[in-house]
Amino acid sequence: MTPGVSTLVTTSVGPPRCASISKSLTGVAATKLFDLSSQGNTPRPISSGDTIATFLPDGWVGDDPNKAAITVWDLLAMRSGLRPHDEPFASNYLSLVLNRPTVAPRMQQWAYASLPVDLLSIVIQRASGQSVRQLFN
Repeated sequence: MTPGVSTLVTTSVGPPRCASISKSLTGVAATKLFDLSSQGNTPRPISSGDTIATFLPDGWVGDDPNKAAITVWDLLAMRSGLRPHDEPFASNYLSLVLNRPTVAPRMQQWAYASLPVDLLSIVIQRASGQSVRQLFN
């Protein structure tokens, strides 16, 4: 163990589990993406006010009209209205993220959870053509 390195970010088995710090790092990646986009350096333009449905797989909205209005900012602010979920290591997690229903219209409820940030990482990847990790390099 390296002195000064948290045991929360190192494990002896499997990928590092960085827990809630991923929320901050994803926010930084989104900010970098907005900057790159404003300079015309992304495959698709993106800003915090854009609705996320345009960056997600077809059918993401389904029969839930509240999903169509969710913006990038809503995910960053954790006020998307999506039903919270916090089991990022579930075997079917991607399906859970993409199929989660809303419980309220956007900006009506605040809910601290991993799901909005993980959904934002998908948006970042689709807008930038890179993984969040690649965007940092």
